[in-house]
Amino acid sequence: METVELDRWLALFVRDRLRPADVDDWVEHIGSVILASSPVARDDAALTALVTTSVRAQWTAFLAQLQEPRNRFVLVQPAAEVAVDLARRGEPLPVLLRIYRDAQRAVWEYVGAAIGAGPVAPRDPAAALLYLWSRASAWLDAAIEESIELFTEEQERIRQGSNARLLQVVRDLLDGTSPYDARAAGVQLGFGLDGRHVALLLHADEPNAVADLTAAADRLARRLRSRSTLVVNPGGRDLWCWFALGEGAWTETLDGARGALTKAGLTVAAGAPGSGIDGFVRSHREAHEAQRLMFRSAALGPVTRYDDVEALVLVGTAPAAAERFVVRRLGDLAGTDETSTRLRATLEVLLRTGSVDAAARELVVHRNTVRYRVAQAEERLGRALDGDTAELALALRYFSTVLA
Repeated sequence: METVELDRWLALFVRDRLRPADVDDWVEHIGSVILASSPVARDDAALTALVTTSVRAQWTAFLAQLQEPRNRFVLVQPAAEVAVDLARRGEPLPVLLRIYRDAQRAVWEYVGAAIGAGPVAPRDPAAALLYLWSRASAWLDAAIEESIELFTEEQERIRQGSNARLLQVVRDLLDGTSPYDARAAGVQLGFGLDGRHVALLLHADEPNAVADLTAAADRLARRLRSRSTLVVNPGGRDLWCWFALGEGAWTETLDGARGALTKAGLTVAAGAPGSGIDGFVRSHREAHEAQRLMFRSAALGPVTRYDDVEALVLVGTAPAAAERFVVRRLGDLAGTDETSTRLRATLEVLLRTGSVDAAARELVVHRNTVRYRVAQAEERLGRALDGDTAELALALRYFSTVLA
């Protein structure tokens, strides 16, 4: 292996580590270490995504200044969001410190391995290791210091706000530790729990869309003709909402907001309606499950309702088993080529509509084209479309929603 001076090796190191595949490897390595020991970050899809984005942003920013004479540290926006998010969620400071402690340990392991990686090695590995680790340590120390400052400032602001009181009542209900019955809890929240209500999670895709969340919740309340509305900010880019529903349909009204939500850069995940404290809690948890699936799927739009994806959520609770189920049911149809994609789409529409003519109309093709594609699909499946159509339909939908 060729050996070179430190300055040249650093240039090669930065060039190699900024390649997209290497950045992805870094994010996977550091992110997995953090999430493995942080249930708070691991069990919430929105916070998981934010921590992962922060790891990526901090690494690329660190590499960009690595060859400069001095550390030029700037706390990247996603890292600032993580600190503020945790404060808004009511988490204690040690949760934030543990994230950075785990990141520091993972960085040390990575840096140690990186010295001997690649086709070119530094002439003095010890000097290279010392340089990398001193720069990384200084970067992390600065990130921790600024993050703590942001966390404590946000924590103090929240203490002074009315949202904190509402959020605590809501969290107690969700955790099952509330001392209130439905009537008393409704008084505390200013939201009656006896009637029919539904939980929604509003999420901003980008930081600059966070300011639009409250207005979007108000618009949804008007669309749904909610007789009463409860909105709390749990932190980050989310709002937790509950809307009191009348007797009319609400799903079509919610679906009708897709265009406006897309334009605003917002998404909505909805649970199924319920009543009482049990319905309040269950609908919120279902909205979280729907949101988790939405974050995993590029196929789902800005509105995801739990009752529309419940089967996919249940199957997806064991992702590895779900993927095996799909592969077994689809066989040679589980390919990524254009023909496999077209055949799966045709079968999915056919099984959903129930007839060749209806499928042809939806796909805008001749019914003989549908029959021909079905014959091709049956040949790949090695069986006719009978007997297991329900399982086949589920496998097709899971593939198109989650795996494609």
